[in-house]
Amino acid sequence: MHSPTPVTDDLDALRERLWTTARTFAATLENRPNVVGLILYGSLAHGGLTPFSDVDIAAVMDGALPEHFAEHRVVGGIKADLIFVERESLLDLLVHVPKHFYEPERTWTFEYVLDSLVRAGPEVALYDPTGLIERVQTELQRLTSFRRLVLPSAQWWFRQAETNPLTEAKAHLQAGEAGVARGKACHAAGDFCRAFAWVNGEKEFRVAAERLGLSEAIDLWVEIERLRPFDRDAAGELWAATGALWRFTLERAYNSVLDALRQVGVQDPEAQELTGSDALFWPGNRIHELGRVAAEMKTSLDWCRYDIDHGETRDGIERLWACETAASIRERWEGIRDTLGNLDHDVSGIVDPMLADAEFARLSERMDRARDAIRPPFATPSDAARTVGLATRLSELLRSVIFADE
Repeated sequence: MHSPTPVTDDLDALRERLWTTARTFAATLENRPNVVGLILYGSLAHGGLTPFSDVDIAAVMDGALPEHFAEHRVVGGIKADLIFVERESLLDLLVHVPKHFYEPERTWTFEYVLDSLVRAGPEVALYDPTGLIERVQTELQRLTSFRRLVLPSAQWWFRQAETNPLTEAKAHLQAGEAGVARGKACHAAGDFCRAFAWVNGEKEFRVAAERLGLSEAIDLWVEIERLRPFDRDAAGELWAATGALWRFTLERAYNSVLDALRQVGVQDPEAQELTGSDALFWPGNRIHELGRVAAEMKTSLDWCRYDIDHGETRDGIERLWACETAASIRERWEGIRDTLGNLDHDVSGIVDPMLADAEFARLSERMDRARDAIRPPFATPSDAARTVGLATRLSELLRSVIFADE
């Protein structure tokens, strides 16, 4: 199986391997029609590497973009993503310097390219035969900065969190609805932390706060988390139940599907391209390699376990967003079946019996019971009041940094 490499905390070794993969992947893209440049983006480009980082590349196209807006592949055991930007969009940056990352005239994926160009070094130009990428990057870094571009969006996000969940939390608290008040306050606090991390160019709030010496902010967040704990054993059961159901589908159907594809002449079945938005993994009109679907599920499960083992239970639960219920795993296999069917590869005789199997039903029930057991404990009025107060103080503290330029 084209599964991701084993999880490692040796980020230096991982970085080296990712760079090797990026160059290998780029070499296969250079000869595609209309490709006039390749830009590395994401955590490998500008920092913030995690044990689960992958390779992200944007292809600069001279002409119309493909109908699908992204490709998800596995290259040498590493997940590799490809998006597309028009050459004219890069040239436009020399004329109209962006004021923030999200501008309506540009595609939402363009944010990733812009982020890389303003934050990273020249090495992110993996293929630049005309020097266009170098010229645009040099000019952008002269005229603007990451902070200048990120502030408008982060400030809007911060204000939304103050206006909606935090204000609502206070109203629910006054109405005696402790559980709702605590939940809204935690939601607001999470948004404050994410906006703060984003402004400071980090994925993790704690990393950004430590870098700026905001120990009080870290203490506030830790206390908020303590007041809404998630049971580690319940999270572990959710991970185990989800993994058991997914492994059952792999054992009953995945290898058989690969064999069926080989029998009709598909030399590398795991590299078979599945095009469309049939609930494969990421939504929208994309290309997923068949092996990438399995790789993404493995990453979700591995990352969940990693976070739980490192004391980040809530984050671990969130890593399973793509397999939130047993129904989502069923939909994923139905998507694989239907997309292969559109390519005249009928695997319904493999997939449908697996989905109808009594063991699939039993494991599905186990997974859904485990999901239902993930509930924050009962909130007392004092817990809710304490959480709202902490979230309010956190907003005041982080606001002084995010809005410091005003």
